[in-house]
Amino acid sequence: MDVTLRPLVDELSRLSGAVDSERAAADRALIEHLRVEVAALRRAVAHLRISHQPVPEALRPVVARAMVETSELAQAG
Repeated sequence: MDVTLRPLVDELSRLSGAVDSERAAADRALIEHLRVEVAALRRAVAHLRISHQPVPEALRPVVARAMVETSELAQAG
């Protein structure tokens, strides 16, 4: 490789590595958020299977988000 291009290539490699790291961190945060949501939905389903009581107050936002997302997917499809 031409010596004059080496600094440019090094900087491009550094920048792409930083972008990949930021993207990976964002992906990990999203995965963790989805794990929490899925766990809460599982608790809501388990509650509904064993009880005739309404979904507990703490789980209602999660159930509502899932219902809205499902509705949006149904309308789009």
